Amino acid sequence: MISIIGAGPSGAHAASLLARHDHVAIFEEHDKIGWPVQCTGITTGYLSKLVPMRKEFLVNKVSSVRVFSPTGKFVDFNLKNPNLVLDRAAFDRFMVNRAVDAGAELFTKHHFIGSKFYKNKIILNLKGSHKLFSTNVLVGADGPFSQVARSNGMFGKRNYVVGVQSRMKMNVDSDLVEFHLNKDFMGWVVPESSKVARVGIAAYSNQHVHFKSFISKRAKGKIIGYQSGFISIYNPNLKAQKNNAYLVGDAATHVKTTT
Repeated sequence: MISIIGAGPSGAHAASLLARHDHVAIFEEHDKIGWPVQCTGITTGYLSKLVPMRKEFLVNKVSSVRVFSPTGKFVDFNLKNPNLVLDRAAFDRFMVNRAVDAGAELFTKHHFIGSKFYKNKIILNLKGSHKLFSTNVLVGADGPFSQVARSNGMFGKRNYVVGVQSRMKMNVDSDLVEFHLNKDFMGWVVPESSKVARVGIAAYSNQHVHFKSFISKRAKGKIIGYQSGFISIYNPNLKAQKNNAYLVGDAATHVKTTT
């Protein structure tokens, strides 16, 4: 028995692989997969080697990158393997459905509180559950503030940046993603199409000040939605495994912050 805490892409992908070999249960604290959205939703094209791309979640492909310096000068790059712009909520649902099709069992509205070892088993404390679950292996895919990491002595020292983003109606090049480098923040403009873009910043502090400044200078258009979230900074010194407990994705700080 393998229990995975968190039904994001990392947890769902792990479940798809592990369900081929063992009974897998996925526990998700929210009642709806994919919400709230806390991600820009752009990845390198390498993802297509791991997961089949579907129209239901693939919004755009981008083959050009423009990187701006703080002075406003820029350099352009062409990508042999285009970046992928995803509908994150739809992508999450696809990944979870894929795991369920592989044999994993999904439990929503089950919030992980903690765990303890008892007679070679891991006993799960789950808020929202009406029964006691035990497991042989525990996988924490429960995000940057992973409670699995905390309850199993793997949290350690972690640093974060906060990302703030808006979806905007604006005229953009649908084949060009922008990155804006600054000593205080990194900004981006990610096109969904020639008429809609995801515009945001990531910073250690004063995120909303930097966001408003960046929006006012770069993005002229109508805001149609907001997202924000914490981004783990990769720490190679953190443990990702202890006894029969493991961490994946944000919970393990396995994050490529630039995309």
